[in-house]
Amino acid sequence: MENSLTVKIKKDDGSFISIIATPQVIDEGVGMVPIGVYDLTSNSLPDIGQLAFHIEDKHQWEYCGDKLSDDEIDQVVLPIQRIIA
Repeated sequence: MENSLTVKIKKDDGSFISIIATPQVIDEGVGMVPIGVYDLTSNSLPDIGQLAFHIEDKHQWEYCGDKLSDDEIDQVVLPIQRIIA
């Protein structure tokens, strides 16, 4: 199961970039289950980092990477929160 989400964000320099958020999953025996961690990639930036959401509170998250600013990562977080809520 790979349900990647593509989000077009505005970079700090005014340009736009499409970020692909791919959920990490584990096999629970009944199928693949997302674990709340998303690998972030783009055609121009292959390894942007990871975005991890707290299991019990989807509003708590942590970005592990250094290629996106706080404003840029905020633009990625909201669409993911909407689908995992």
